[in-house]
Amino acid sequence: MGNLVLAFIIGHLLADFPFQKNQLKLTRKQMVGHIFIHFCVYLVLGIAYLLYLPEVTSEIILKLVYVILLICFLHWVVDIGKEHVIDLIDEKEEDLHLEMIYQVGVFLLDQVTHLTIIVGAISFVFKENFRVFQSLDLLLSGMLSLEFSSQLLLTIIVLLMSIFVVGNLNKLILGYFEPDREIVEKVEVEETRAVGDFSEIERVVTNRVFTVEEFPTKSGLWIGGFERSIVMMCCFANNLIAVAIFACFKMLARFRQFEDKSYGDYYLLGNLISFACAIFLGYFLKFVWGFEINF
Repeated sequence: MGNLVLAFIIGHLLADFPFQKNQLKLTRKQMVGHIFIHFCVYLVLGIAYLLYLPEVTSEIILKLVYVILLICFLHWVVDIGKEHVIDLIDEKEEDLHLEMIYQVGVFLLDQVTHLTIIVGAISFVFKENFRVFQSLDLLLSGMLSLEFSSQLLLTIIVLLMSIFVVGNLNKLILGYFEPDREIVEKVEVEETRAVGDFSEIERVVTNRVFTVEEFPTKSGLWIGGFERSIVMMCCFANNLIAVAIFACFKMLARFRQFEDKSYGDYYLLGNLISFACAIFLGYFLKFVWGFEINF
């Protein structure tokens, strides 16, 4: 049943992020559609899990359907509660930084609650005691080796968390530190001036001011996910020097042209959060695949 838990966690991450609109609050109609998407994803993954089993009985099928319905119902209850909490924060909290802390807390608590529901529902229906914390402790201490299928599912979970969970967390935090959309960029241009019968080309550095109408959030999410995947691969290969070099080049490419220091701070904060999460997830993958960590 451990692989069923991992498969449903993958289903939750898919249904909660790429298969739904990127927003914390949902209308009632959107909520129904959101729960239906979860149901469909769990159903597909449940059928795939049944095909994986050597023997399938009617009892297992009924329990699986019951688990899916139970998870979807509890997911709906949690999301309803989350909506009320977000409304309460928006109404009563005037300090933007405190509001950001509350919103991040709600986001993280929401995800942890949903994952706990998946583990708890499967454990309750199938009468399984997963001993999650004990298994995690054995895994980190190197005393537990996982099957290849479990390693593969955990790798998919880590990749999805790197792209979507960390990406949305980063966006949620940086949204409160976003500078003005007026950007000052240093541009080197060529000016031609006439000197008698000859023309002379002179390079002049000038400031160009332009306004960003809309930030490319979706492309930024995927670019950030790709960057974190590179960092995770470097950590998996135990090559922290490559991570440092990659971080330096990324920093230079991001804001070396901007004079506005607030943009430098904005990108620096985003990179610190992104790289810290990627390094943690990269080294967690080493534990999953049973490799030793050498610094």
